[in-house]
Amino acid sequence: MSPSSLRVGFLINPIAGMGGRVGLHGTDGALLTRAQERGALSHSPQRARITLENLSPADLSFLEFVAPTGVMGGDLLDQLRIPYKKVSALISQESSSADTKKVVEEFLSLGLDLILFAGGDGTARDIFALVKDRVPILGIPSGVKMRSGVFGLNPSDVTEILTRLLSQSERRYAAAEILDLGIGALDYSSSEFFGVAKTPYAPDLIQRSKTTHATTSEAGLQELAHHYAKNLRAGTLYLVGPGGSTHLILEALLAESGRNLDAAGVHAIVDGRLLGEDLSEQEILDLLAKYPNSELVVGVIGGQGYLFGRGNQQLSAAVIDAIGWERIFVLASAAKLMELMPVQLHVDFTEPLSSLPPTFIKVHTSVSRSVVCRLLNRVASPDK
Repeated sequence: MSPSSLRVGFLINPIAGMGGRVGLHGTDGALLTRAQERGALSHSPQRARITLENLSPADLSFLEFVAPTGVMGGDLLDQLRIPYKKVSALISQESSSADTKKVVEEFLSLGLDLILFAGGDGTARDIFALVKDRVPILGIPSGVKMRSGVFGLNPSDVTEILTRLLSQSERRYAAAEILDLGIGALDYSSSEFFGVAKTPYAPDLIQRSKTTHATTSEAGLQELAHHYAKNLRAGTLYLVGPGGSTHLILEALLAESGRNLDAAGVHAIVDGRLLGEDLSEQEILDLLAKYPNSELVVGVIGGQGYLFGRGNQQLSAAVIDAIGWERIFVLASAAKLMELMPVQLHVDFTEPLSSLPPTFIKVHTSVSRSVVCRLLNRVASPDK
């Protein structure tokens, strides 16, 4: 079947996801300044580049892009020599919610077939606030913790979605929840529902919406957390990743200290002593260089099945290479795994791993029970 043209509004939120690697849990408001002070760099253009560079010349010939000039899209299209119709430009190197909405208003006046964006849940919210379900939207995952159901599993899968759309005589779309951390929410794992958007139908390539589980009521996980805490190896560095399930282990490890740490961060413990909290990627790498014996404890994102790449970008490919897959302890409730059909887990790294991850990985659900899950890894690098 010959492709049909697709008019695509393209925009990048250049500050999306900057806080992830430096141990912050977003980049909104004052967090942007803190991220910059910690040396954070913009990474959403790099994620968008992966998607666009993987498009074939034949596909590009049928894609008609519309984009703002400058950092919100035009710079990247210019670098890749992809022609596009120009709309509003930014003067500064940063963008705001108002900038996104201004661009989207122009998109709506042009009768586009799709809005393609690189950002996170905040960007999705800003676009949805104006678009509703009038124009399909598709996200290149570039935020910190993406809860909404409009993002590709990774940037390369977004390329495949675009290719499928071009080949369809009748394009199929699906309803997708727009979720984000609620305004003023204290529980980082919770989500607020903002509406239902339209997105391309590609259930094998688009992530599901995040779900929330009450892990504290899971007796099996509670027992597992206490068992794990009682069987620590002396002199071993234990890194505990974000999430409700992992927080149970963190509480058990620090029970005697009375410390109550943020469940959204990565924390380090040696011999029952807290070495660092809310660690950045570089701080983790520095600790791994100091402690040759280490173990990483991570959970599974509810409803989505992610191990890495959602809400824990400080656990980068470089960190995983330094630890080694054989020293990663994964835990999740049986109920959380049951809702993943098929039961398979994902990783989404921007940089390639030094060696291929295992095809299967064990997920512990209690002291005596575990589930072996297929691990899907599709790491794409712009350095071809």
